[in-house]
Amino acid sequence: PKGAVELIKSMKRGETAIAEISGDYRYPLPEGTPELADDIPLTYAVQLRSFENARQMLPMHNGMVKRVRKQALEEYSLQPAFEAHVEALISLCGYHNQMVIPLIDQEHITLVIGEDETPNLMRKALKSMRVGEQSEFMILPQCATVFTSASFMLGQVSYDFTSVDLQDASLQLMITLLDCTMPTLPY
Repeated sequence: PKGAVELIKSMKRGETAIAEISGDYRYPLPEGTPELADDIPLTYAVQLRSFENARQMLPMHNGMVKRVRKQALEEYSLQPAFEAHVEALISLCGYHNQMVIPLIDQEHITLVIGEDETPNLMRKALKSMRVGEQSEFMILPQCATVFTSASFMLGQVSYDFTSVDLQDASLQLMITLLDCTMPTLPY
């Protein structure tokens, strides 16, 4: 909605603004709201609580966007590779029709990357991180089906969300990478 975007561009953090927005410039009305003609303005009260620089969002392949919430403790912290033993805290929730659907809440997992049925998107997310880092991954609906259309494994735990209505839902995956042990190479 162009009107809201233009309004927000002119605001400062913490500011509240009242705006009348009409026609093609307003948000779509919620389901069940009576239809309004485009020439009838709606009044919006908008408070800008915070914002983030778009450069902090890192697009990844396969319909994921990554945002680092807390950097790794050291610049040269280990980064998981194939067959690395990983320990992490995982949270997963779905966003569908303006509702938040909690799926996994701060689950402590251990797994070996590549040796189990961990979804490929989860492996890619873990391999993009460093020990001590906390990151948020937004997964687009067309890619989220890997978590919502069949059961999957994270370490020794099986998850199944097929009974939850997550069609057209995007997912938010929060990961804190606690530890990583690289495989020993035979010489």
